[in-house]
Amino acid sequence: MDGRHLVRQPARARGNARRPGQADLLRPRGVLPRMVPGDAVLVWHVWNAAVDDAVDWQPRQSGLGRDFIPYPVDQLPLAPAGDPSGHRRSMRVIGVRSVLFGGGRVSVLSDRNSELAFRRVRRLIGPNGLARVADMSDAKPKVVLFGELLMRLETPQQLRLLQAERFDIGYTGGEANAGVLLARFGVEAYAVSAVPDNDIGLACTNHLRRYGVDVRYVQKRGSRLGLYFLEPGAGYRATRVIYDRAGSSFADLKPGDVPWRRVLAGKDWLHFTGTAPALSPDLAALTLEGCRVARELGVTVSCDVNYRSALWSVPAARQVMTEIAPHVDVLVANEEHARQILGAPQASPELPDVFDPRRYGPVTQYLRRQFDLRAAAITIRTGDTSDETTIAAVLDDGQELVGSRAYAIRPLDRVGGGDAFSGALIYGLLQKETAQQVIDRAAAASCLKHAVRGDFCHASLEEVESLARDGPDGRVRR
Repeated sequence: MDGRHLVRQPARARGNARRPGQADLLRPRGVLPRMVPGDAVLVWHVWNAAVDDAVDWQPRQSGLGRDFIPYPVDQLPLAPAGDPSGHRRSMRVIGVRSVLFGGGRVSVLSDRNSELAFRRVRRLIGPNGLARVADMSDAKPKVVLFGELLMRLETPQQLRLLQAERFDIGYTGGEANAGVLLARFGVEAYAVSAVPDNDIGLACTNHLRRYGVDVRYVQKRGSRLGLYFLEPGAGYRATRVIYDRAGSSFADLKPGDVPWRRVLAGKDWLHFTGTAPALSPDLAALTLEGCRVARELGVTVSCDVNYRSALWSVPAARQVMTEIAPHVDVLVANEEHARQILGAPQASPELPDVFDPRRYGPVTQYLRRQFDLRAAAITIRTGDTSDETTIAAVLDDGQELVGSRAYAIRPLDRVGGGDAFSGALIYGLLQKETAQQVIDRAAAASCLKHAVRGDFCHASLEEVESLARDGPDGRVRR
């Protein structure tokens, strides 16, 4: 068997899985070098025990702290199984492509990829149950969204809550809002949350399914779905939100309740907002737990600080978020939250134009250096009434600081604008675009969300890119 590697058949169901060493499950197979470029390097990392049951590489020989598969075409270096530190060290050097073999995972690293460029492949099972790799170019990125799912109860016709006799019902969640946009853009979006095991919980998850969000990781537990009551503003009367989230299915989650390794295995990105850890100390610990597992597995983590004074105080938010932020790669905040919660300096007062990206240089530089971020984005909003507002954003990716166009808008519904921004930002970063392209699309998505009723942004990728590229155009499209 010299010069060949052996691929274990896909693992059986958990109670019947055979252990490594049972030779009748091993088959010599030489499919890999035909599917992988000759200059590719393979890093093998065992995500969990089930993967070890599903994939085996033999024969092995050790060299320079690595395991090698002898192969006539080339020697393909493998990081030692179960060595997350070696896995991340390799990932920091060159970009990553994940290859799935019948239940197991290895990562293909090519020096032609830029740092942390993630792509996925489909898994195909060949003859005799052997896994083969194909279609490396057309795989969709996979994003996990962790946060509470809520029922939205809105007063009709801009009535005040004191006047309302009925409510318009919808379903939402800051992270889910971003997930809906990502799904619309062609990304595989996975919600991680908890809802009650009743018709209200089912209605909520069905609503997400309708817009392409995968809800397999939404747990059925507890007895109630969190609520928020929305009183739309008008003129100088601000939009108002009242939360009713205590004791919800999600709020009762505790550390260990989410199987993070299983959820994040094979995924590219984890996103959450500051409203998730705000609900309880247990949820703060669970959020941090997810971030740490994501970091170990090489999954990019993003966070929208999204401070809500109705959920927690500034000191409490500062204590939790400064502990979580070092485990984040991409951070989104407005200037006020960056300063109050994360200790950032004030924007440059000598630059009075609030839409000048240079004004926010001290803020983004502080955030990147203080928390070792890959990128920091600052959202900007001005306006004195509920009927008119102007929005823009800046992005600092460590290479350049760029700003978007400023959009003067008359909002139909402003709730969810920040979530649309985060979703489009994640999409652009996954596509490895320039910072200018990323921030232009993100700001355009947020702008278009203000023209859609409800929390979800139902703009297509083409609509967003057209606005980002060409600017506003009020003509009828035929």
